[in-house]
Amino acid sequence: MPTLFRRKRPEPLRDPDALSTELARRAIVLARRSIVEYTRMRVGRNWPQLFSEAAFQEALTCACKAATPLCLVWTTRTARRAGLTAAACCEVCADPSGAHEIWCETLARVAVDALGKLPAAGMGEDREDHAEALRALQRLPATPPVSLSEIVAPQEAARFALLLPLDRGFTDDDRETIRNTLRLALAELYEDMSRRLDVAALTRVRPAG
Repeated sequence: MPTLFRRKRPEPLRDPDALSTELARRAIVLARRSIVEYTRMRVGRNWPQLFSEAAFQEALTCACKAATPLCLVWTTRTARRAGLTAAACCEVCADPSGAHEIWCETLARVAVDALGKLPAAGMGEDREDHAEALRALQRLPATPPVSLSEIVAPQEAARFALLLPLDRGFTDDDRETIRNTLRLALAELYEDMSRRLDVAALTRVRPAG
């Protein structure tokens, strides 16, 4: 195939710092994509007018920042599932359950580091979103992995809905639509992570000290 038309193969993720940076980047992209797409769907034909207003742009930016820690939790859960199903996971140790435990502990440390790489909220903004994400990431090794369809819990979809720069008159159908929108984005992430994660290399690296 001519070089011009050859797709660039994504770099494998085999270094904790690279994975941390990638998790943070993916969380930022997921938050922006999900907030903007769902807001645009809700406002319909008024989107161009709203999007041109500085106040709405600011509200949209604030919503994306506030949603990013929660999106990091979802991104990390997706990476966990991708790592557990990756062939490289079998190389970590002879006991599959031991391999899973090592991978989850490694990923939790990496994800906590990624949380520190997210854009900081403005002065005076509530940091409960950050604290809640930290607790969820720290609990990761002690919780069983969930299926892709359950990565976004209903109560988390409700929290996400409250971050949108819109009125808060949401129904259960609206929240389920949000969950389905997020599931599609996370399914794409899962496919990419399944190809790129080098779990064997990542779990061989031990933290300093």
